[in-house]
Parts: sequence; structure tokens; C-alpha cells
Amino acid sequence: MKAEGLLVVGNDHPRVEAEKKARGDCQYTNDISLPNMLHGKILRSPYAHAIVKRVNTEKARRLPGVKAIITCEDVADRFLLRIPGVHFTKKTRLQDSHALEREVRYVGDRVAAVAATSPEIAEEALELIEVEYEELPAVFDPIEAMDEGAPLVHKTVMIGNELVELKSNVFGHTSMAIGDVDEGFREADLVVENEFRTGHPHNVPLGRPTCICKPVGGGGLEVWSTTQGIHSLRWCLADSLGIPLSKIKVNRMPLGGAFGYYLYLHFNDPICAILALKTGSPIKIEGTREECFIEGGRHPAIIRLKTGVKKDGTITAMDMRFIDSQGAYASGSSIVRLACGFFISMYRCPHRRFEGFSVYTNTR
Repeated sequence: MKAEGLLVVGNDHPRVEAEKKARGDCQYTNDISLPNMLHGKILRSPYAHAIVKRVNTEKARRLPGVKAIITCEDVADRFLLRIPGVHFTKKTRLQDSHALEREVRYVGDRVAAVAATSPEIAEEALELIEVEYEELPAVFDPIEAMDEGAPLVHKTVMIGNELVELKSNVFGHTSMAIGDVDEGFREADLVVENEFRTGHPHNVPLGRPTCICKPVGGGGLEVWSTTQGIHSLRWCLADSLGIPLSKIKVNRMPLGGAFGYYLYLHFNDPICAILALKTGSPIKIEGTREECFIEGGRHPAIIRLKTGVKKDGTITAMDMRFIDSQGAYASGSSIVRLACGFFISMYRCPHRRFEGFSVYTNTR
């Protein structure tokens, strides 16, 4: 029924992009081609944990069509900002990654990048790069990673504006209690203890991660990227590269699905930007489907839940221990505070206790 005198309520409003998508006329980032555009590819580590001792790019540089190669020696030793937020404080904003790494921390981590006149030449150049690794002990299970003496995934990270030395793989710890949980269990007629483990499902957006960076006058950039937030991407690139925010323009592009996958800065984006500034040419990095799976996905979690109930179904006490298997890098901060908020707020129970840990492992 049409609402009289109202423009929105009760009226049909077709999606502005619906017709273009239905006709196949919608232009995605993958469809864009700029004059004199080069193509970038990323060399990835075959080891879960290793030091990059030496990178020999001599053969790759001689390949016709190769215009630039960068390694960790060519990029600033500057932590990436992967997701901005006004809610971050000096105690919560976490930065632990660089555009290219001297110490690789999972299979698929970033070692070097190539810009060439075609994707095929860039791929061929990757095969010509010689890398000497010093393999290090790795840890894959979050429970083992929490043990004293477990191999450290990170030795230092940036928290707020301070460089912090880590003593363990636990980088986020949140605890909260309401009421008297022990008393709540004494009041219960039945106490049930369960352990739940979640997997690592991936968002799998149809549109693969793609970034195009075009250098503009004065050391600036114009960017086309698969992102869910043009302003957050602009903020992250400016902070990560040390470029004034005013010198970066990010164009809004349609997405072929996202489901949260494009909320934060993907590693392709700063690498693409660095190559563009180095070569003075537009650079396009289009991730493969395999590379799509290297980043993103929900964190595997281990949840131990103890619940006390009365015979009439009343919940008297709940006690949760939540372990978040973060992987090798955090996208911005620990998620255990989010899990704590959900747990504490969703149940009618007078006695609740939560303890959560975010844990680094040598996984994606």
C-alpha cells in the first residue's frame, strides 16, 4: 500500500546499482585498465616461520618487461595500520605487520613484490627470485602457543604509540565478572561443562581482492580497490605509508560480495601503493583465488563453557573461557572484548564470568 505524503515509507526504492548488475554492465575494480598500467605480483614464503636472510633479485631484474622489484630492504620499517577506529586507545590499537616482512610468520607471508608489463611476466619473475631462509620453530595450535616456552610468533609489536616487547603469544586478555559465580554454581541443581571448537570458515567473496594505485603529482595516490570503506582505506594507507591524508584519493567501487572480508587493509594495498610510487606508473595487483584464502576468514576459537541451572530451567551461573586463535597477524585489535560483550549481555543470569585470550599462531 502506498503511503500518502511520504517519500520513503511504504514506497518501492530500487537499488541504484541493480540494473547495471543484472545487465552485466557494472564495472568492478578488476575491470579497470589504465594507460601504461603495470601488473604486480607477490612472492610468498614456503615456510611457516623463518628469517629472510638474503634475497637475490638479479636474474628477475634482467627479465624483459620487469620494471621494479621490492623486498623488505626497499620499504620503510613502518608498522601498517590495518583498521582505523576512534574507539582505539593507546592500550588497544595494535600494529604488528609491515608491507614486506624480514621475519615471515605463516606459509604465504610476503617476501618480495614485482611490477611488470603483464601478469605473466611478473609471475615468471617471481620464479627467478632466489631467497635464503633460516627456518625457525613454529606453533600452530593456540593451546600450545599459550604454553610457557612456546616459540614466539612476535617478539615486538606496536600498541598505541609504544613499541612493546612480548613475553608470550598471548597479546590480548579480557576478563569480567558479574555477581558471585562460585555461589551461583552452589545454587544450581545441575552443572554442565562443554567445550566447543569453531573452524576457520572463509568469507569467499566472488570478487577477488584487487587494488590499483596511480601516482599523482606531489607524491600522492589515486586508488581503486575492493574495499568496504573508502575512508578507512584512505586513513590506513596514509598512516601506513607516511603520506598526508590530503594526498590520497580512494574511488568507491562496486563489490562482488564481501561479508566483512574487505573491512580492513589488505596487504596488497600498501604493496601496490609502494610499487606505484617507485615506478611512477599505475600498478594493478589482482589476487588469485588461492591468495584470497591466505587472508581473511573467521578466527578459529576454543570455548569452554560451564553452566549452572535449576530444575525449572533458571540459569544460576555461567563461566566462559574463550581462546581466540588470531593467526600470525591481527587486523587491528583483539576480538575477545567483542566476545566478552556478547556473552555478558545476552543471558538472564545473575552470576557471570568471562576470561578471554587472543593468541598468535603461525597460521594465516
